Amino acid sequence: MLLYTLFIFSVEIPDREADKKGGENTFIVRFGLTNALILTVIASALACTSFLILPQDLYKSPPGCSSIHHPTGKCDYGIVIP
Repeated sequence: MLLYTLFIFSVEIPDREADKKGGENTFIVRFGLTNALILTVIASALACTSFLILPQDLYKSPPGCSSIHHPTGKCDYGIVIP
């Protein structure tokens, strides 16, 4: 969600003058460039921090399987580590 916010703001910031003239009520137009940039910095810091907090073994293979497996947890190609 944080990365989505960064993407949307990166697209909307260059268009803020055109949006204002066109009557579009985007976040950048309503709250201003400074507030958008502050929120962008906060969102990017939180996104980077979240990758450090996530469990490191989240995507490890299930016991008895190779390191390559389907998201369902089943082994690919029937490869089983003895």
